[in-house]
Amino acid sequence: MTVRKVPTNEFPTINDALAVSAPYDTIRVGEGDFSEALTINIDGLRIIGAGKGKTIIDGQTLGVSNGITINNQLVTIENLTVQNFKGTGIFVNYQENIIHKVQVINNEIGIELNDGRRNLVFECDINGNVGDGIISRRGNTFIMHCKLINNKSNGVLVESNVSKNLIFCCVAKQNTKNGFLLGRGQCYIFSNTAIKNGKNGFSDSTNSFENVYVFNKSIENKENGFLINSEVTLFYNISKNNVLNGILAMNGVTRIIKNHVSNNKKAGIQVGSNENVIDRNFVKNNKEAGVHIAGDETAVRSNCIRGNNPDILLEESIMDSTFAENDCETSIPQGLCEENDIINVQKGESIQQAVNGAEDGFQINVNEGIFHEQVNIPINKQRLRIVGSGRCKTILDGTNIEGDGITISSRLNSLENLTVQNFGVNGVNIEEDFNTLEKIQSKNNIEDGFMITEDVSFFNQCEAIMNGRNGFNGEDTNYFIKCKANKNQVHGFIVVDCNIFLFNEAKNNILNGFSFNDEHICIENCAIDNRANGFLSRSDDNLWFLNKAIGNSLNGINATEITHIIWGNVCNKNQSNGIELTGLGNRVIKNICQINKSNGIQVNESFDNEIQTIVDHNCIENNREAGIIIKDSTIDFFGIRSNCLLGNNPDIQNNSSESDNFTIDENKCNSSIPEGLCEKSCKSKRFFK
Repeated sequence: MTVRKVPTNEFPTINDALAVSAPYDTIRVGEGDFSEALTINIDGLRIIGAGKGKTIIDGQTLGVSNGITINNQLVTIENLTVQNFKGTGIFVNYQENIIHKVQVINNEIGIELNDGRRNLVFECDINGNVGDGIISRRGNTFIMHCKLINNKSNGVLVESNVSKNLIFCCVAKQNTKNGFLLGRGQCYIFSNTAIKNGKNGFSDSTNSFENVYVFNKSIENKENGFLINSEVTLFYNISKNNVLNGILAMNGVTRIIKNHVSNNKKAGIQVGSNENVIDRNFVKNNKEAGVHIAGDETAVRSNCIRGNNPDILLEESIMDSTFAENDCETSIPQGLCEENDIINVQKGESIQQAVNGAEDGFQINVNEGIFHEQVNIPINKQRLRIVGSGRCKTILDGTNIEGDGITISSRLNSLENLTVQNFGVNGVNIEEDFNTLEKIQSKNNIEDGFMITEDVSFFNQCEAIMNGRNGFNGEDTNYFIKCKANKNQVHGFIVVDCNIFLFNEAKNNILNGFSFNDEHICIENCAIDNRANGFLSRSDDNLWFLNKAIGNSLNGINATEITHIIWGNVCNKNQSNGIELTGLGNRVIKNICQINKSNGIQVNESFDNEIQTIVDHNCIENNREAGIIIKDSTIDFFGIRSNCLLGNNPDIQNNSSESDNFTIDENKCNSSIPEGLCEKSCKSKRFFK
């Protein structure tokens, strides 16, 4: 018996069921109040309630500290409420666990991710706790689609020794301190909202660095909308109606690009140290300066800055700032709105000559035309912005030219709106960090479209088409948003470690659409009709969330090595498997795998037969071979649970000869090898059109 129901005569309490549970078992808890604390020391256990506010684990009358303590891996806590504990509502003390659709209220701390990496907190409500809503004490944690309201400290606190946390699509509202407080750095803050918090909406601590904020909103907070430290990127954020500044950058090397900053009670954007890029922002109706520059070497270009007091304020002692194409009316000192540190390049002139003649922070506008030359931004030129007239309008053509088209050897430069084609090596070669490329097309080059040998560069709406090797070939910690890699002769995207992919497309490449090593975050990308895998992982710790892999010649997702999260993806019409796993510690949840030529999901043995993998809540239909197959006879330690399978051959095939330490349970399907693995029938979900 691997599914235990509470409360029953046999198991009146959750702890009664917990005492006899084995790895990968399920405890289903009905409606009611349960005055008990839980300590989980079992791998792969699921505790699933009847819903938030229906199944309630209550510590009001208990003398214990924590509500639920998790000491093992691959545990799932789902659909329940944890409340009124004197310590932490849910205390996670190990790696690779899932907290899903849980309400955590009126505890000392809501959720504490104390130890272990790669824990996932998803679709949770963390409200009214005495301290922080969520504390993350370890790296590589994923906090997604959560609401953090009325906590008496911070909504989310990432501690000072922690990096590489993803916070995605969360709302922090009316918390006493900060909505989101980032303690160290290299955290990824995407599509969140901070409203009416008692301090800052989003805040870096004084020792944090390299945080990236994209698509966030910070509204009506009692201090700053964004309080950021050093080497930070802010792109496409909204900050308005905050009591202090919209964006306050305490230290330098910041990129503040395409943000909407309005109606704040102090400055719209203020930078307090050196080396900043402030480009293409909308800064309006802030009570003090629209852009306040208190740091040397700041470039302010193509911003709309209106209705502020003044629109631009440059402090007296500040040196080496540049201004270009700003739409504003007032400045201190006067004349900054009219200042244009620009070099214009017409057809028939040389872009490289303009680069050589430009000072740091200058803008180079390039007219329509074909330019037969290489461009090199050398190490002694920084913060340059080269702007073409549009893809396929401004063209760098390398016909009969050996070498790279554009080489960037310094930091904080921007390239926009042009095409690079037909060069003898790479289209664009980036040799230094903190550069920004937007709407750059690189095509028909002999090697890679984009070669990236340093980190923290930002690619938005770039295209790599029909290059002789890879579309994008990168090292560590770069950001790709809405890019396309199509019809390249090797991979669409091939990168090493810790890259972020949001809303990209890889199509019709000769090998893999996306190929990467470890610690990547891949959200809402498409891999279509590639001649190998849609997505290939060569190493560990990757997150795939809501991607599509369709019509690829091998697998939709091929996840080798260990500890991946594969959640909510569509893997259909691939020539081999929808998803293939070869490794340990994987979580494969809520994916759709339909009409693949081999199996829907194939689980292989790796270097260890104890694969420690869960495959839960997937929809798997009409694959030519098995819906889910446990491929090897020695595989052990896994859970196949609550999946819906229909029209596969068979729906479930378990080739493992092991007799314990795994569970195949609650699956709706019609056929299995061996027989007897199905419970009830599954109706078609008809997701694929």
